[in-house]
Amino acid sequence: MSSATRKSQKDIEKAEKGLFSDRRILIFIAAILLSAWFIQPGISDGKLTSNIEYGLDLEGGTWIQLQLEGVVATLDADMGKIIQQDFSTLLNDDITVTGTSPTKVTFTTTRPVSKKTIESFGYGTATVSGNTISLAVNKPSAIVAFLENNIDGEIIFLGSDTYEIRKDITKDELNTLLASVGGQIEKNGQGDEMYSQTVVPETLELTKKILASKLNTFGLLDVPMRTVGNNIILIDLAGTDMDTAQNLVAKPGKFEIRVYTSGGDTRHILYGEDITSVGVPREREEGMWGIDFSVNQHGAMALRDVAYETGATDDPMNHEVAMYLDGKQIFSAPLAYELADNLKQMAINNVAVSSQSFVTTTGPGEVGEAKAKELQIHLREGALPVAVKIIGSGQVPAKLGEQFRVQSAIAGLFALLMVSLVVFLRYRQKG
Repeated sequence: MSSATRKSQKDIEKAEKGLFSDRRILIFIAAILLSAWFIQPGISDGKLTSNIEYGLDLEGGTWIQLQLEGVVATLDADMGKIIQQDFSTLLNDDITVTGTSPTKVTFTTTRPVSKKTIESFGYGTATVSGNTISLAVNKPSAIVAFLENNIDGEIIFLGSDTYEIRKDITKDELNTLLASVGGQIEKNGQGDEMYSQTVVPETLELTKKILASKLNTFGLLDVPMRTVGNNIILIDLAGTDMDTAQNLVAKPGKFEIRVYTSGGDTRHILYGEDITSVGVPREREEGMWGIDFSVNQHGAMALRDVAYETGATDDPMNHEVAMYLDGKQIFSAPLAYELADNLKQMAINNVAVSSQSFVTTTGPGEVGEAKAKELQIHLREGALPVAVKIIGSGQVPAKLGEQFRVQSAIAGLFALLMVSLVVFLRYRQKG
């Protein structure tokens, strides 16, 4: 029997058994049923419903173009002049720098100060001998502390004398600030200042992640976000009007820190705008997870005064510090005893506080790690890594989106009919 005859007999047998004997047909039907299960079509209030997310063009909504406000620049400054200027202001005293090296600055004061007070300013560890202080510090950390104290923004050292300034500041403003400590924006081989109004890719991605988390809390899942360059984010918000979209993406959540007083009452300390930096979740002593963050001088002074006045510096366990996001408490813990004592001494001696770091503890193991990551997002929602501003926006009316959806359905149906016609003309079989 020839191969052609055998093939013809097999085709006849398949035809007699019907289409459902073909494995490919069964796979096709299974795929159709699975797709229907995922889509979950139904009818609600007389309208067809499903799990399909149509997007901006088909559902209507708003698109927003955000610009991240930040600067990347290569800087230089005199470390000795930084210490002299800042510590004269912080200690309210005319200090005298008596020696500098790449890793240390030595200076004297006319008033006694403690090691804790010097180190609370965030420049480095100190050795105090009478009125002489040896401060372990290098140039990059001194420049970072100086800029953070003077522009109320987070500064990241990127290496090779290059810094990311997470705040919008012009070249003239930056040069004027640095000139007071013998510094300037450095120039490249062509004589151009190494300054760019942009942010590093890590900052861009962190901003996107925080915005996505914030939008998620409002029920907007998988919002499309695209980037242009290193400081532009394009966001599509389907089914959202312009005012709501602008409030969601351009305004941070209202983050607040309060302290418990007595009888369950709380007293305001600071808002999220005073937060200058937020660390990453990490495991600490005895397997406990936590996260650290810093506040600017305004927030640090408020913490000093409120903690002292409410008794939190004397009895931290009964005066916990609580954090709120949009009025909802998300975290509460007492001040560390060392921090409480340091704040008390500063309040008694009326010593200025340039900034203040918090160290939180969220618990051990995977639960503690998860809580630390969640707290990081909440802290960032109250203070994005950089400020953002809307530089473009637009809207697709819901009625127009509905029209597009109908047109798309008609186009799909027409395509299905055309494909069916081509298949019929080719095989001449209705099945």
